[in-house]
Amino acid sequence: QKVEKNVITIALRFNDGKRGQRRFDSDTASMGDVFNWVDAMFEMERERLVLSTMNGQRTFVYGDDEEEMNEMMLKDAGLGKMA
Repeated sequence: QKVEKNVITIALRFNDGKRGQRRFDSDTASMGDVFNWVDAMFEMERERLVLSTMNGQRTFVYGDDEEEMNEMMLKDAGLGKMA
């Protein structure tokens, strides 16, 4: 299987048991892209979203300094290959 260098897999687990997963290019995708994906695919308003890493060390909230959060590239967000 081909290993892609700059790919981060975002896996979601919701309170109701629903799950989702998508791969993003860490060099070109931003946290705004992740919030927009969750909003569009799971019909959850991004203004109400709180995303956190699996270990809980990092939390991302759409409304926190919105411009900076939207523009933060995934490679700069401190995520591993899978978050």
